[in-house]
Amino acid sequence: MRKTSVIVLSVLILSLFLVPQVFAEFGGSPIIKTTLVSQTPDPVQPGEVFTVKFKVENEGEETNAPVIVRLSPKYPLSIYGDVTNKDIGILRSVSKGSDAIIVEYQLKVDENAAEGDVELELYLDTTDAGGRAYTNDEFMVNIETRDPILEISSIETSTDRIAPGRNAEVDIMLKNIADSLLRDVVITLDLDGDDIPFAPYQSTSERMISVLSSGFQKSVKFNVIAEPDAEDGLYKIPITITYTDEVGNEESLSDVIALQIGKQPKLKAFVKKSDIYKKGQEGTVTIGLANSNTGNINYLEIEILESDDFILTSPTSYFYIGDLDSDDTESEEISIYVKKWTKGVTIPVLASYGDDNNRQYQEQFDLDLKLYSGASAVRYGFEESQTKSLLSFFTFVAVVIVGWLYWKKRKKKKK
Repeated sequence: MRKTSVIVLSVLILSLFLVPQVFAEFGGSPIIKTTLVSQTPDPVQPGEVFTVKFKVENEGEETNAPVIVRLSPKYPLSIYGDVTNKDIGILRSVSKGSDAIIVEYQLKVDENAAEGDVELELYLDTTDAGGRAYTNDEFMVNIETRDPILEISSIETSTDRIAPGRNAEVDIMLKNIADSLLRDVVITLDLDGDDIPFAPYQSTSERMISVLSSGFQKSVKFNVIAEPDAEDGLYKIPITITYTDEVGNEESLSDVIALQIGKQPKLKAFVKKSDIYKKGQEGTVTIGLANSNTGNINYLEIEILESDDFILTSPTSYFYIGDLDSDDTESEEISIYVKKWTKGVTIPVLASYGDDNNRQYQEQFDLDLKLYSGASAVRYGFEESQTKSLLSFFTFVAVVIVGWLYWKKRKKKKK
């Protein structure tokens, strides 16, 4: 009997220690769990304000005291317009799912933050549950640069204008302006459009850069040829660039580059005709203008510049020609007096004009007006020699005298 009483007493004493543990395992105390519900926006970019929401659930008994939620962000994150500690009150028993408590924080990312995942440290302070710390990468914020992180910093061609039927090299410089490296950068020129008169020349329309580090730039070269019958003008070429960022995301961007077809008009100026062949003469000089290239010349104007060789006697030194089509000519007449002491005559002509792409040009032509000596003028038939002139004069006088004598003799015979 005494032995039985001792056993019962022992069981009662042991049960005093086991009951709290049983209650704890079967809902006898609060069991709190916290989950990161959302990050808005996700990903977030440097300098941006964003919101994180946590769900706090209690799978056990109601807490005896209010629960304090404390968020402790580390650089590059900081609390923005919000408080660190939030009192969410007493958690009721088995408050899960729709009955859970949602805790919201507003944070900001530093402008100089690097891309990647940043840890959020969260603490729950409770009296009867003993509190809990959420660390060791349990809650992560995704930071990515959503602005363009790859730019076309320059475009150069081997010639500023590509003539029809000719090829040119196009050099495109790409720069990584992100804070992380980029991989597998593929650059593609879209030359398949019906209105694009270009084709790849001895190459393909695609280039690749394996790795482009942050802050670095690299060029890719394309060789293109313009169609032989392409019209002059500026053409927009679509370009597509795809790449993979440091966290493995595949990105792409689209842009356009401009290539110009055409070549500089070839203007020629020359002395077409002149009635001046000696020093000290005044006369008319016809200046010819020719467009000997395939491109048209627009808004052509010329000016006769001052010279020590002659005096311009025309009422104006400026002449507006207008349009001069390919393989066409125009002319203008000027009046000048050639000075007696000049050794030769050079007529300086300043020409200004534009092409079909509205590009402006200015050229000076120094036109030589050929002068002759007296003997050369006689030799080339510009004037007669003095001897021949005197002979002609005396011949004329002799003919007159003979004629007069003959007439006088006839008159005497009649009498």
